[in-house]
Amino acid sequence: MTPFNFALSLSTGRLLKVTTDEGGDWLIPKEHGSEVIFFVHGGGFSLGSARSHRHFTIRLAKATALGVRACDYPLSPEHRFPTALESIYADFKRVSTTYENVTVLGDSAGGNLSVALLHLLKQ
Repeated sequence: MTPFNFALSLSTGRLLKVTTDEGGDWLIPKEHGSEVIFFVHGGGFSLGSARSHRHFTIRLAKATALGVRACDYPLSPEHRFPTALESIYADFKRVSTTYENVTVLGDSAGGNLSVALLHLLKQ
């Protein structure tokens, strides 16, 4: 994926900067603090991406006024367990070095990976 940047003007008058990198999307409101939401997409472990869930993550950033990190992970069947979890763990560690408070959120298979991540972090 070729990285790109764009900005959205929200109906609230705030600006939302969207940046992609090899690990997913960053959605950062112009005024944000030290808290970010770490979102793991669903898709049965074999479908989906940060890009396919961008409609949701944009709305999430808008509703919460928080930054959102929507991470991508290696999909099955090409990548076997625990590759996705290891990828998410590595991305979470990078994010948590920058942000003081990180809320973990996921939908469907991403919810499963989010709980597994929290379990891994607790150990």
